[in-house]
Amino acid sequence: MVQMDYPIVVLPLGRENGGGYVAYAKDLPGCLSDGQTPAEALSELRKAIEEWIAEAVRLGKDVPLPGSASERAKSAKEALQSVIARQRELIEK
Repeated sequence: MVQMDYPIVVLPLGRENGGGYVAYAKDLPGCLSDGQTPAEALSELRKAIEEWIAEAVRLGKDVPLPGSASERAKSAKEALQSVIARQRELIEK
């Protein structure tokens, strides 16, 4: 059993989506589950995380580290801010 502390989001589902709750791991694209209660959705997600990691390993793919989605978003934001600053400099010349 793989035990890692991936950031998890649990959200309620609207009635139009069947109700209950959805849980997903931000660092593992497509890794999500649902349940009638937040606890059930979380329990199912823990299983989904283990299966996601096992499949990635089987396929020889990299397994993102916990928290990597936040780091990628931070890096992307910094890169975008740099591009915007450079564009402003060019416009002002």
